[in-house]
Amino acid sequence: LDPNIANLITNILSDNTARTPEFGARSPLYFESGNVAVKTGTTNDYRDVWTVGYSPNIVVGAWAGNNNNSSMTKNIAGFIITPLWHDFMENALTIINEKDSFIQPITPTPKKPVLRGIWKGSRSYSIDKVSGKLATEFTPPNQREEKILQQVHSILYWVNKESPDAEIPTNPAQDPQFTAWEGPVRAWAMRMGYTDDTLGVPISDFDTSHSPENWPHINLTDDPAKLIFKQNDPLIFHLAIVAVNPITEGDIFIDDEFVRSEANNLNTLTINQESLALQEGTHSLKLTVYDSIGNRSEARFQFTISAP
Repeated sequence: LDPNIANLITNILSDNTARTPEFGARSPLYFESGNVAVKTGTTNDYRDVWTVGYSPNIVVGAWAGNNNNSSMTKNIAGFIITPLWHDFMENALTIINEKDSFIQPITPTPKKPVLRGIWKGSRSYSIDKVSGKLATEFTPPNQREEKILQQVHSILYWVNKESPDAEIPTNPAQDPQFTAWEGPVRAWAMRMGYTDDTLGVPISDFDTSHSPENWPHINLTDDPAKLIFKQNDPLIFHLAIVAVNPITEGDIFIDDEFVRSEANNLNTLTINQESLALQEGTHSLKLTVYDSIGNRSEARFQFTISAP
């Protein structure tokens, strides 16, 4: 089993907030440390109840049922066997002095909207927030907005359970469960007035505001041959930044080590050497600038440090 899948399952089974509507906030499934994952179960006709849970270092299971296999009180495991399991587990955690924590999972980001909790449809397109046109490879992530084409279906219409995030099934009815779910979901959608968007993506033009021709351009106005500074003297660079949109910030690096961010007067950079401890020889200045709509550009210039 992929370790991250195990960590995801553990994260789900130890999420007290998620189970609170069913069991209450401080049920026998709750532990102050939060580092206990647990699952309950109740068989048909209430003949068996069980609770199995674990911390990073111990696993405990508890079962209850009648010897003659008759039904017990009509109640779920959380109210029959879990209190006993909780008391045992709590005592065991004290004895082993449990201090370890569960490993936090890497949360996947599925491509399909329906796997991200978006139920109104799972065909989507992205627009550029600045222009309102279709996003391109140059649109920064924070300037993209996903739009969903409304088509309400059961989840099996969108996913193949063997490979959920792969292509949308061409024949979802091949899944034996599909018909049982699709009909009621479509009927509900019609009653609620959710009509299908059958016209497709309503935009055809692609954004150009984030295309390379609109990125800032950084030019050095100093003579590169004269970029020679003595040790401990201030480093002074004169630049010309040409941009379609206002420049909002610049990040300054010396020899790829971050120095500071600057929001004003990026045409003249003054950098003190005290904290840099630059040795004699060739070094590099890198400047990354950002404009008001998220475009960025980077330029690198070499300079020389000489003896005092």
